[in-house]
Amino acid sequence: MKIPWKRRSNNGGQTAENLAIGRDFVMINTVDGPLSISLENKPYKLANHCIEPSKIDPNSARQQPSKLLLAKFQVVPFIGRIEEFESLNEWLETPESLSVRLYYGKGGQGKTRLAQRIAEESSSKGWHSFNATHTADSSTGPHNRSISAAGSVLIIVDYADRWPLSHLHALVSDFNLGPNSHPYKVRILMLARSARSWWPALAGSIDSELGVESDSTELRPLETATLRAEIIATAAASFADALALEFDSKVELHGSPLLFDGELETALSMHMAALVAVDAYHRGEEMPANQIALSAYLLRREFAYWGIMHEQRLISTNPDIMQRSAITATLTGQLGTKAASMVLDEIGLASSKSQAMMIIDDYQRCYPSDSEMVALDPMQPDRLGEDFLALAIPGNTLPTNLGIGADRWISNAIPELLTIKGRDTVPIWIAHAITVLVETAHRWPHVSKNTLFPLLRKEPSLAIAGGAATLIRLVDLPDIDPTILDKLDHWIPDDPAPEFQVAAEAINAALVTVRDELFREPVERAAILSMRANRLSNVGRYTEALECCDSAIEELQSPGLLNSDLNTLLIGSLNQRAALLHALKKFDLAVESANNAVALLRCTPNVPLLKQAQCLSNLAALSSSTGDYLRAKSAGLEAITILRELPSSDSDDVVRILLAALSNYGTTLTSMGFFDEALAIFGESVKVAKSSKVPPSLRANPIQNYGTTLNYLGRHREAAIHLTVSVSIFEQLAKVNPAIYGPAQGSALNALAETLLSLELHAPAAQIANESVNLFESLPTSIRTVHDEEYASALEYHGMALSGLTHGGESVQRLDKALALRERLSRSNIESRLKLSGTLLNMSRASARAGNRERAAELCERAVSVLKTIDDSEAGRVHLAIGQALSEYAFLCALLKDRMETGIAAAEQSMNILASLDRRFPNTLDKWLNRTRITYEVLNKQRKQGGSISP
Repeated sequence: MKIPWKRRSNNGGQTAENLAIGRDFVMINTVDGPLSISLENKPYKLANHCIEPSKIDPNSARQQPSKLLLAKFQVVPFIGRIEEFESLNEWLETPESLSVRLYYGKGGQGKTRLAQRIAEESSSKGWHSFNATHTADSSTGPHNRSISAAGSVLIIVDYADRWPLSHLHALVSDFNLGPNSHPYKVRILMLARSARSWWPALAGSIDSELGVESDSTELRPLETATLRAEIIATAAASFADALALEFDSKVELHGSPLLFDGELETALSMHMAALVAVDAYHRGEEMPANQIALSAYLLRREFAYWGIMHEQRLISTNPDIMQRSAITATLTGQLGTKAASMVLDEIGLASSKSQAMMIIDDYQRCYPSDSEMVALDPMQPDRLGEDFLALAIPGNTLPTNLGIGADRWISNAIPELLTIKGRDTVPIWIAHAITVLVETAHRWPHVSKNTLFPLLRKEPSLAIAGGAATLIRLVDLPDIDPTILDKLDHWIPDDPAPEFQVAAEAINAALVTVRDELFREPVERAAILSMRANRLSNVGRYTEALECCDSAIEELQSPGLLNSDLNTLLIGSLNQRAALLHALKKFDLAVESANNAVALLRCTPNVPLLKQAQCLSNLAALSSSTGDYLRAKSAGLEAITILRELPSSDSDDVVRILLAALSNYGTTLTSMGFFDEALAIFGESVKVAKSSKVPPSLRANPIQNYGTTLNYLGRHREAAIHLTVSVSIFEQLAKVNPAIYGPAQGSALNALAETLLSLELHAPAAQIANESVNLFESLPTSIRTVHDEEYASALEYHGMALSGLTHGGESVQRLDKALALRERLSRSNIESRLKLSGTLLNMSRASARAGNRERAAELCERAVSVLKTIDDSEAGRVHLAIGQALSEYAFLCALLKDRMETGIAAAEQSMNILASLDRRFPNTLDKWLNRTRITYEVLNKQRKQGGSISP
């Protein structure tokens, strides 16, 4: 919803002008007086990004020197990253109203400081900066935003790879007000450690769904030793100033091998080394020899601070409990008071509510949060907290002189904290804890071996709770235990939620080599290959999936393996192959594979009824796509009959296969022209989907099929309502898996556009069809070419809508492009030739509307010729299409007046064909028969009066 409006309020003299509202988001050009905008149920919250550095007292900094590393204090001037900074400045100046950019790199690389620097720069140009924070815990703050912005907006999203994809998409969508809807620019800058899988999925969805451009850049280590030396020297001088200590960096840094031997790759590690160098010098201690020792030094300083606070009775909690509380906060992330109290109780740090509150109060004195709603805030920076966690977990092989010993308490505390079994809901902290453990394990192998892997072997669902991005990071661990991946691969369902399909494929891919070595028996290898094919298919990689499926079939057809049990497996693989061939638009080969599956089914005893129904339903769908409607109808009815009689009719598998069978059978009836019967079947599928609590991906198709059939029956307004619902469902699914559900959304948009054209609502039809065109054009070529039929329909409907709006030139371009695609695809099957004839007829109508009747007649004649090449004796729909096309051609002949005899012959043929059809098309048939009779009468009068009468 986009509404620019102007409003004046008498409440306290407040005025607000030039507001733009879009999807629960408000931007204000001019505001006078306080204005609060509450937006409920958002998965994120926005807060003003602080441009000015926070102040820190030198005495406080000397007690906790690690505070000086926090970006909010901006102690060290920004150095380096000139190329990235200039690129960001150019990005701000690009003309797009909304754009998204990602910077990714390992922790400590300088992503946050770079974002801070560009926020400062943009502020000097009148921009307003905000931080977007994901809100997993509602107790850490209200889900609202108050934005008073009299200019363009920069939104910074840190830890973007830890957000669910749908929530990132929602953020972008909320600010996607469209061009010319407001006088500002919006830039969303995302920061993440990894860009693998989640970013391509997000970038594809916001492009195809929202038309929002995006790009990404990896933030690599600083390259030159000279630049590193400059950063370290500048940082040391800055820290000395902040600590109010004397320090000559040119003298005191000289000769320290750690500072200049290249081990310090990240900006954070350089800053840590410089800080420790300054602090250690004034404390008379030796400079640590490596990065781990740097973390240990700073952690020892934290321990000393807790001890001082406890000795001076500023806190009641002893240092041991403070240490464990800090480790807990590192694992849980930010928690509100209620959740924090619960956690402290569960891991045995507090035996009562009052004791928990005492620990929380003491912790806040040591680590005050920027938000009043946060009780526990993790130790910062992340690298320090992760190293603290790793040093506390028993099993590391580092020297004991670091002064940070392992704490065996944590061996029991972490499993307690991450227990899922026995809980009604998954605790909010589990996702963060698993993510932290995975990230820590990337640098500390003993964390994997002693803590993470044992947890996941016992409870694989913990990894799922961490989210798709964490699953992918888990796969990337160099010492990942294949048995865990194997458990996850089997634990994740064949058709997982869209957000997890990319992660599921990554897990399966990581097991390929291991399984090749482990499994040598043909049956085992076939099962593994079939699972691989399924995972690849879920992410739209059909060609690779087909290769795996073919290999599985080869394994099952090995000599000496023929028996009824193996036949059942082979039937499944042949069905899988048929589905993949169909997805690749290789229809004849798909039907051949489905036929082979059914033939094997007929001669194999004791095949489970569900497998029989699935096999028959697949054959029905594929036979229908090649025009073999009688076989499709027979196989489809047999499949539905089996499924309806199954005693476990409410099981998930039965419902899923029943919905597919009803869809296939209804499509066949539609192709044969039995629209009323098809409507009843699709109506049944809608009821099954509603009553069985199936996922949205299985609800959308029945609704779309029902709406499309209503449109065929002339019930256009009802059709539009149902099709709008299906578009909405597919839109949400495509946000998280555009490769799979983007084309499905495009198909639903096409059906809605066709219905709007039937209602002669050309403007909304043009908008919907253009959205579909943009969606298909944004898909990768390898995916779009598989869906060229739907892409051609989008172009065609957009062209027709533009023609209705008298946008002739653009209409012709769209229709010509659609025709070129249809002609290339017309060799594939009967449906493609029917669509080609439909495109020719639509182009004929557009030409007639533009006044080019000769061209219209030529196109209409070509449509008739195409239809007459279709061998489709059992399907009345083709006969109806021929009758309709001949009727239109006769009408054009009457308009041209010099083709009376040809027109009369066409009208006679049309009436004979239409009259010979049974009552499959009650509304459509009567309309066309009446129209053709009128045209026939006009043509006869023209012949008698020498062409002087116009129709």
